[in-house]
Amino acid sequence: MEAKHLICSVEVEDLAGVQAFFEAMGAVPLRDFEHDNAPGTWLQIGGGILELLARPHGQPDYPPLSVKLVVDDVAGWHTGMAGRGVELGEVGAMPWNAEGFVVRSPAGPAFSVTAPRPGIDDAPLAIELDPAGPNVLHFQTTWWSKRWQDDFAFVSKGLGLVTSRGRGEPAGSRIAFLRAAYEGKAIVEIVDGLHDSYDGPGLHWLISLVVDDAEGFHQRLIKAGQPVGRLGYTNWGVPSFTAKADAGPLLFVYQERDGGTPGMVGEPAGLAAMG
Repeated sequence: MEAKHLICSVEVEDLAGVQAFFEAMGAVPLRDFEHDNAPGTWLQIGGGILELLARPHGQPDYPPLSVKLVVDDVAGWHTGMAGRGVELGEVGAMPWNAEGFVVRSPAGPAFSVTAPRPGIDDAPLAIELDPAGPNVLHFQTTWWSKRWQDDFAFVSKGLGLVTSRGRGEPAGSRIAFLRAAYEGKAIVEIVDGLHDSYDGPGLHWLISLVVDDAEGFHQRLIKAGQPVGRLGYTNWGVPSFTAKADAGPLLFVYQERDGGTPGMVGEPAGLAAMG
């Protein structure tokens, strides 16, 4: 099953500042709106959508996160998930006036599955790569789960998302990438949080972008006067950096490997095949 859109929804206390930060990365504004008498906005980043909602919450490091899947057949998703043993509420009207339902992963964020609203959520994203770059190739919503196996089972078997790559062993370093929308360009990533030292309020999470030119995006943020860490390398040897506006969320940018990052090109690999 693939969603029409994958939306990473974040509550922020400085909407304008966080929006400017991601627009400096090349995010494209899609629409502005009001929700519960508070402003909100949608930004497209590659094949994913970042939703920013202006709300006070007092969590500058890891502001509240939820994930929305916009799908064409809400009833079909509800029936399919119920058949996989996921405990669900009834399908009904969501606060943003669309049919849908909400379900929470065992240790991760809340998920909502909702129908597209005509003229708002039903339009395809325009994904055009600039031959000169830099380009965002994949958009990932990432969290560290204290119950990794349960969260992985929920998202893969419960939601029905396709595993693109992963590692099922050993405990403490398990990881799964699950393709949600746009042929695998919008991804849900679950990292084993068994040894995660974060113990602050809220969920330990970030947004990851896989790009074709990490240095190009690094320079773009510097020129825009945005806060950004130094350009370095991942432990698998590709250029990367982190950056964060004061109101969050944390952004991790890394360059795709030559020939493509495993599991993000070609057919899904699956945990079993990856060992």
